[in-house]
Amino acid sequence: MTNKHMIDLNKEEVKVEKEKPSFEPSGKLAEDTNTYRGVVVKYNEPSDARKPKLRWRLYPFKYRLVPVDLDDGTTVKRIRPYIIDLGSANGTYLNGERIEPQ
Repeated sequence: MTNKHMIDLNKEEVKVEKEKPSFEPSGKLAEDTNTYRGVVVKYNEPSDARKPKLRWRLYPFKYRLVPVDLDDGTTVKRIRPYIIDLGSANGTYLNGERIEPQ
């Protein structure tokens, strides 16, 4: 017997089909990144997050201006922060309205 072919009793070669690789997403990579010490994490840090090179201070919302086009054709810059509820027990409220948990 060889790896690629199997020899029959009648001395005829019979090709054995190899199992082809499956390139379908299995979810194993995402499953591995969403766990930490066996606990499922609901939020992952962005891939472009990194530590600062120098000593730094925290300035909330600085350099977070997003250009917004108005109806009259002018462009203004506004701060567009975001808030995420990670399934807290009491919920998260913004301006009196409850935010749906992720």
